[in-house]
Order: sequence, then structure tokens, then C-alpha cells
Amino acid sequence: MLLNGVSREVGDSVEIDDGKEPVLSGGIWKCGNCDGIDETKLMYSEINEIEDKMMTDSSVNIQIAFTLPGMQCITIHSETPGVVRRITGACTSGTLTLSVASVPYFTVNIYG
Repeated sequence: MLLNGVSREVGDSVEIDDGKEPVLSGGIWKCGNCDGIDETKLMYSEINEIEDKMMTDSSVNIQIAFTLPGMQCITIHSETPGVVRRITGACTSGTLTLSVASVPYFTVNIYG
């Protein structure tokens, strides 16, 4: 496999799986070590919006991937109920892929 000009074998990947899944708490999905987080520890933030024509089917799933050394907590906030699942990686490993289902607009915050 060739990725960013670097050749690697697919089997070279070391998958870290801490077994922790995102948890819905107070209307916010949280994954990782989220106790005591505050805005001073914010490392990254992004807003995701799905086009209205895509949301005609309520089963729209979006996969988002992050690679950020030092990440300890990821939060996903939306005004609409949805489902967040961990696909690969771990919330505190520096590399993570999440699936967000049936949510047209959501904010992702990553804390270190």
C-alpha cells in the first residue's frame, strides 16, 4: 500500500483497541479520558454538516478519522439524536475512526 509517498505492507499496522466505546452523557457523546476536561485543553475542533439532499435517508452514516498525538478525549455534540460508534483505533491512542449515524450537523472537539 502506498500512503503519502511511503510504501507499507498492510500487515504492518498495529491496531490499538482499548475496548472503550463512545458514551452518551448529558447530550454529548464522549470517548476517552474526559473527566476534568476544559477548553484550555482543546487541541482541535471541527463542525460537520451533511447536505439536506443526503439526509432524505435517515440511515446516513459518516465516518470520520483523526490522527492527533496526545489526544485524550473526544466529544461529539449535536442537537439531533444519533449514534456514535468506534470503528478502529482507540480514543486515547492518537488514531481513531468513528461512525456518526443519522445526525445532519455535529461538532467534534478533541482534547489533550
